[in-house]
Amino acid sequence: MKTKKQTGEHDADALRVGAGRSFRDARTGLRLRESPRRDFDHPLAKALGMVIREWRERHGFSAYEVAQRARISRQTLADTERAQVWFSVCLAARICDAMGLRFDDACAAAARLACRFSEKKRLLQRQ
Repeated sequence: MKTKKQTGEHDADALRVGAGRSFRDARTGLRLRESPRRDFDHPLAKALGMVIREWRERHGFSAYEVAQRARISRQTLADTERAQVWFSVCLAARICDAMGLRFDDACAAAARLACRFSEKKRLLQRQ
């Protein structure tokens, strides 16, 4: 008997809104989920990724070094910084710990940044 995958049939769960392709990080085995549009358009996720990238670059860490310390692949780090995967709080905390950044400080900075995104979006919608 062929499986649904072999016959090309899809589960209703796989077709629901917000369901993306999931995959495992090659190095750690962490399960990550890709957004259907390949960009997760949540302001807080984007802001947290920006905070992580800015901190990494400001303190002179290479992507390779942070990925090694956090025990993730460089691609996972890059996708997290660009908010191209739905990442968990645990993954974000692990990346922050690898750079010596307190996770609560990163979240606070991301929240302030996300508020600016929302304000800018409202202003653009009014025009």
